[in-house]
Amino acid sequence: MKSTMKTLLKILAVFFTVTAFAQQGTSTKFSLDVTYDFDTGIPKTITVSGKTDKDKIWLGVSLYPNGATDLMKQGTHKQIELSTDKFSHFIDIGKTFYNGSFEIALWGTKVEQKDCTIENCFWCNKNGFHLDELLDYKTGYLFWK
Repeated sequence: MKSTMKTLLKILAVFFTVTAFAQQGTSTKFSLDVTYDFDTGIPKTITVSGKTDKDKIWLGVSLYPNGATDLMKQGTHKQIELSTDKFSHFIDIGKTFYNGSFEIALWGTKVEQKDCTIENCFWCNKNGFHLDELLDYKTGYLFWK
């Protein structure tokens, strides 16, 4: 009975070690904070902070003006490469996007247009690449306070 219990405990220890390593190997999260001008209440910046265990990730930022009907054409879309375990990035909002909205995502891979398998890929046609392997995503509104 004792040897069976020891064996079971060893198996469980290996299982939890492997499980913890696998979960740790895919951990990427971020938080965001919108900063407002004290006097006017106008949104000024979005700060994106987080950590990852990947060598390299990409931050995708889309800002949309209030009342936008064609988000691809009326929005502003940026991609920023991040190559550090902890990161903090500031995004200036600008007057165009007051009372608008935003989407912010972390991506695990960058696919070059020559390697893209998506027919007529909008992002590859626009940028020469697209981002893939969504790791985390947040969206919100940029209301005046």
